[in-house]
Amino acid sequence: MQTFPAKDLKNVYSPYHKPLGVVQPAETFVVETRDGFAGAFRKPEDLTPEKLAWAEERWCIVTGPIAVEGAEPNQVIALTIESVEPISPGIVVISRYEATSPTTGGKKMN
Repeated sequence: MQTFPAKDLKNVYSPYHKPLGVVQPAETFVVETRDGFAGAFRKPEDLTPEKLAWAEERWCIVTGPIAVEGAEPNQVIALTIESVEPISPGIVVISRYEATSPTTGGKKMN
């Protein structure tokens, strides 16, 4: 079984990123990743204004992309997540989201 380790992490997928590897249709594989903030917040003293500003720019850290053999650009694939195994302490960051939304005519979302 292939394992894709938590390296070369990204906070956005792009067609310009090279795949970390290729899987076959229906193949089972393992993806290792970090928490959404790339492990930046492990202890209470990690919650500094500098790290929070860094996290706001880079949240949603992901492993990938991973190519599927035979899949073509603009095709849709189905993926089944069989299990999730947390291996380190986690953190929940709650904040008010105040970005404008194109679906609300530029009004702020609350």
